[in-house]
Amino acid sequence: SSSLEGFLSDGKLDNGMEIRVAVWHEAWDLFTHHPLTGAGLGGFGRHIQSQVAAGELPEAFLECCTGHAHNDMLNLAATSGVLGILSWAL
Repeated sequence: SSSLEGFLSDGKLDNGMEIRVAVWHEAWDLFTHHPLTGAGLGGFGRHIQSQVAAGELPEAFLECCTGHAHNDMLNLAATSGVLGILSWAL
């Protein structure tokens, strides 16, 4: 709730939420590049590592964000694509 209050009062998210939003963006980006089958079980972690190596993301992402996108549906979309989402839904 404090993150939401801060966002509503000054338009800024706290650091933890900013990281989550960035990770969600990376998961969505990975899904759009591999929509049918996703990038595979280790694909999200490799994607984050490559983005850090390219200087697109801060090194802190290596500590928190290589294993999971901090959102189950986006993580599933990034790693398993539409087929994974359908299998989960059924």
